[in-house]
Amino acid sequence: AEWPLRPGEEIRATLTAIKTSVDQPTINSPTVISVAHDLLYQRVPRHWQNLAGSISPNPTNTLTWMGDIVQRCSHLERALQGRERVPCLWISIFSSPEGLLGTIMHEAVQTFDGAANTFEVFNFQTEITNRDKDHIRESPHEGMFVYGISLYGASWERTINESPQMQDVAPKSKFTQLPVIHVTAGPSQTDRTHCLYQCPVYTTRTMDDKPLFYLDIFNENVHNSKWALRGLCCCMR
Repeated sequence: AEWPLRPGEEIRATLTAIKTSVDQPTINSPTVISVAHDLLYQRVPRHWQNLAGSISPNPTNTLTWMGDIVQRCSHLERALQGRERVPCLWISIFSSPEGLLGTIMHEAVQTFDGAANTFEVFNFQTEITNRDKDHIRESPHEGMFVYGISLYGASWERTINESPQMQDVAPKSKFTQLPVIHVTAGPSQTDRTHCLYQCPVYTTRTMDDKPLFYLDIFNENVHNSKWALRGLCCCMR
């Protein structure tokens, strides 16, 4: 539970050391010198990025990066205290989202009330809600609410009176941030229609590994082959 605080503590410590060196110009630590050098050239210090590890945001701007890393560490700290504190989890900042998804699968198997002598293949089942993370006040009875997943290759249109739908991506648009997703697990379903596209969700945009899970996206009167041919996918980072 102490690890999420470490990046913030290290940032504070190195900045304090740099400030102190202004009055007493004697820096003996190679780490502090490296951080000061990166800051001088308006770069996010490599030492801070390495310390943050997989939860490190993109190093585009130092001030933005620092604000983002503080939010991520705070979220992780509250998540370690239980789901009551964080009813909706920022899945993309976890170093091992596979473990988080494994918890959902484990709970589903434990609470399954099927016949004891039958073997059921369990898969993840997802629902893209029409809600933002700030609107979530309680955890779901089954599974988890997660956010922080981006959609590449299409846009996600939310309307007040109609169900949200996927649309063709707008010009010069790289990705769309999806709303809160409800992830559960249960026995495999065989009644899938041709309008349901199972969108692969990868950890990073490089898509080096297998998908973590598949996001169920239903578009009425639109065959799933349309999105498959476009290589539609989702990424966490």
